[in-house]
Amino acid sequence: MLAIAWEIEKETHRVLQKKYKGTEIKRIYGIKKRRLRLMREPARMRRSIKNAAPSQRESRLNNEIIRPQIRCANKSEAQREARLDDQRQKSQQQCANGSEAQREARLDDLRETAQQRCANEFEVQIEACLSDVSLRSQQRLASESEFEGEEHLLARHQRDHERRDSESEEQ
Repeated sequence: MLAIAWEIEKETHRVLQKKYKGTEIKRIYGIKKRRLRLMREPARMRRSIKNAAPSQRESRLNNEIIRPQIRCANKSEAQREARLDDQRQKSQQQCANGSEAQREARLDDLRETAQQRCANEFEVQIEACLSDVSLRSQQRLASESEFEGEEHLLARHQRDHERRDSESEEQ
């Protein structure tokens, strides 16, 4: 019985989808589902709708079936919308958190590269200063050695002169 009702429901839905297309199909589909549920409910309820006069039949259908279903559909739709909004907000927050994390990572990388660049420049400056100092000290040493060499030569020259003078005096 349930399988037959399900097949009828699917076929009804397919036919109604072709005929109405869009949002109205949800209401009609809901009514059809309710009618299929009525088949499983007590005979008293079915008879109350079935045995009523045609004008009353519509009002009873409206009162007993359609209005509560529309209310339920509206509630469930509102709940679905609220859930979708929550999911959207969560996904946006996750994206924002992800993009913030990426931004932080990029900033950290930039900081590290800038620090490395500064360190490299500082090392280059230090090496340049050291090379300047070493050049100056080498020049100073060279000039001192030249000066010492000249003094040494002058001293030797004077000693030679003194020896010659002393030798000439002895002779």
